[in-house]
Amino acid sequence: MPILLFIIGVATTVGIWYWRMKRAGELVGDIAGAAQDVRNAARRFGFRRKTNVHPVDSLDDARVAAVGAVLAVAASDGDLTAGELDAARDEAMATFGIDAAEATEMVALARWTVGQCGNTDNAVYRLTRRTRALAGTEVRDDLERMARTVAAVDAGSDAGRTEDALAHIGRHFRTG
Repeated sequence: MPILLFIIGVATTVGIWYWRMKRAGELVGDIAGAAQDVRNAARRFGFRRKTNVHPVDSLDDARVAAVGAVLAVAASDGDLTAGELDAARDEAMATFGIDAAEATEMVALARWTVGQCGNTDNAVYRLTRRTRALAGTEVRDDLERMARTVAAVDAGSDAGRTEDALAHIGRHFRTG
């Protein structure tokens, strides 16, 4: 009987370690896939990182900057959720008249640019400024509508920060 318990214990231990190693391999594959998505999106939207220039200032597509600002507003109350990312993709498709694949890549590149800003306040400031520089002031209403829609999907516990971020967009477009 003790030998049978020993064999069962060893088999269980081997099974658990095998499962953990398999899961770690899947996680590495997921991370590599996310990095590849950002590279593909950067290629599609013509993003080229310039020396001594912040990545946001390297954006040449106002749509990516706008989606980045939207994601920064949504992230101001906590981490971005899958629902917020899906809503951002849907808003990009509806506002810019693009297909799901292009919108998904746009959201991936915009999310990466938000991450390069360090914090959401800086991201809202930089991406709003870049959107205005590339598209002008007439995009303000669409930008605010998109940001409100996406931020409302999974509103976090700190809704005041979201309102502050939205107010910043409005102020930036009014004052220049």
